[in-house]
Amino acid sequence: EQGKGTGLGLSAVYGTVCMHRGELTVKSEVNKGTIFHILLPLSEEKSSKSEVPKIIGKSNGTVLLIDDEDIIRTVGKSLLEDFGYEVLTAENGEEGVVLYQEQQDKISLVLLDMIMPKMGGIETFRAIKKINNNAKVIIASGFTREESVSDLKKEGLFGFLSKPYRRSELAEVLGI
Repeated sequence: EQGKGTGLGLSAVYGTVCMHRGELTVKSEVNKGTIFHILLPLSEEKSSKSEVPKIIGKSNGTVLLIDDEDIIRTVGKSLLEDFGYEVLTAENGEEGVVLYQEQQDKISLVLLDMIMPKMGGIETFRAIKKINNNAKVIIASGFTREESVSDLKKEGLFGFLSKPYRRSELAEVLGI
């Protein structure tokens, strides 16, 4: 809906396309519309569909998943539950900080989106660390500068995931 959201969706797409050595072109005409072309290089690797999926271990505990995108919360919750976690969700940083404050004794890990309306990921990360300096926080983002992640690691960031991430990448950063 016009006027809603952060307006950063296209930059996240652009970051993902660049990360995969692709190109993005745009053609736009007033009152006619906009056309986006995404070009990605052909992979020489064989499809992994025939491979047997790696068995990922089970874990336990409670994860607080904070993301403004409903589909990310839904899929993330499902993946985390498959790993054995109980999952609490929040749709923005403000809601996530309140939920963390209320249930910090129960929450063993926070999986946090970097770019959100109301309260961004960095601000949310710092608010959670003020509540509990030992909180384990993983930030996920489709578009972020390496310097930002390095600075946050100095402040106690537990891990970082590039979006979109695979099940195996999530399991690796979780240590399972």
